Amino acid sequence: DTQLEGAKTLVAPAAMTAETSGAGQADATATIPSTIKDSEDNDVTVSHSIKDSEGHAATNGQLKAGTYTVTFSASGYADVTQTLTVTDPA
Repeated sequence: DTQLEGAKTLVAPAAMTAETSGAGQADATATIPSTIKDSEDNDVTVSHSIKDSEGHAATNGQLKAGTYTVTFSASGYADVTQTLTVTDPA
């Protein structure tokens, strides 16, 4: 999509976290919003994708400890990203 100067933009949500059920498990599920705000404080329904630190697609509910990038997309807006950190329980 082409974005014009001064156009509304998506605003990334706060950094997200999730926790696995145990060390070495790949079962974490992050709470990822389906609606985020734009630069004019409007709610925008978004889709998302998750990629691991190597750029490979990851599936929510099958995440292991590590850092991921969540990309939010909506028609008419440039994509916006946020970090998702998954940890093992202490």
